[in-house]
Amino acid sequence: MAVNSTHTRHSFEIDCKNELKSGRNYELDFLKLVMAVLVFVTHTHSFVSKDSSLYGYLTHFGPASVQFFFIISGMLMANSIVKQGEVEDCGKRSAQYVVNKYKGMFLPLTVALFIVIVIQLAVKILSGTSVSNCLKYVINAIPEFFMVQLCGTYVAYNRPVWYISAMLLCMLPLAYMLFRRKQFTLYVFAPITALCTLGFMSQTDVKWSVLTAEKMYGAVTGGVIRGMCGLCFGICAYTIYDKIKNMEFDKQKRIKLTVLEVFLYAVYYFVLIFSRFGNQSYMTVWLLLPIAIAITFSGKSYVARLFEFRWMRFFAPLSLSIYLNHHAARVVVTNFYPGRGYLQSSAIMAVYTVGFCLLNYIVVSAIKRLRKKGA
Repeated sequence: MAVNSTHTRHSFEIDCKNELKSGRNYELDFLKLVMAVLVFVTHTHSFVSKDSSLYGYLTHFGPASVQFFFIISGMLMANSIVKQGEVEDCGKRSAQYVVNKYKGMFLPLTVALFIVIVIQLAVKILSGTSVSNCLKYVINAIPEFFMVQLCGTYVAYNRPVWYISAMLLCMLPLAYMLFRRKQFTLYVFAPITALCTLGFMSQTDVKWSVLTAEKMYGAVTGGVIRGMCGLCFGICAYTIYDKIKNMEFDKQKRIKLTVLEVFLYAVYYFVLIFSRFGNQSYMTVWLLLPIAIAITFSGKSYVARLFEFRWMRFFAPLSLSIYLNHHAARVVVTNFYPGRGYLQSSAIMAVYTVGFCLLNYIVVSAIKRLRKKGA
């Protein structure tokens, strides 16, 4: 009995450790959550005057956070496609990759869009907008439903999801190039495109901002240019990650890699939060992100060991939910709680964001359960 009791206790301890440690590195998911919160903070600029110094301080968080999302998306795309090796039906595979990406987000995206439309319709009806204009408002949401609004057919609904539209549009040609010409895309096209588009963006005259997502710059929108820049930097991050992954690390080298990772993020966040150097310096530190993200993705630094707990798997869905649903909260505060101070307005927006995140989760879960019953 004593042996069995000891064995049982030992097994229980192992189970507890397995529950705590998953073996997966959730550091990138944690950083995505941080960036989603920074996007939320950026959009609280609606509650301060444009002439306020706080307005300029807040507005530069968003573009840097979205760039981070683009880089991760580009790196994961390259990682997925390169693993598949040589294929013949490159066009079909590329389209399928983008469609699958959209399908994975379709339900939470659509529910978030529906919430925004309902709130905006309520505002329009209360303000006396005609039925025909309300109907027109609903019809104009079709491009956003298919996530093609960044082609130029942009009408503002759930504003932050322009990033997803730009990502999907830019992924299609890049995915094809990765399938068709991996070496050229990884080592020639992606680096030069990333650098040139970053240079173009750094010349913008808008202080503490980048190209306007919905504005046309020649034949493409600013969001598409930003998307191509970020995704190509993500492809570069993949090539760096691939080198790090295949390297042998002893304790000393691992410590150096850890110091480098922490230093790169520290510089990036310092400039992001405290800098007042202008757009060129602000965007120059974006060059550090692919290196830092590649190190994070490799899991070779000691920092990764802090992010292996199983409960951290909720970081990724939580960051997406905040990103998709905080704009609806901002619409509510702007229209139904006007005239309040910045802190009070931001607090109300945070409460409504939590509520809409829960509503989105409940509706999506219910739809999934109905699908299973119908299958």
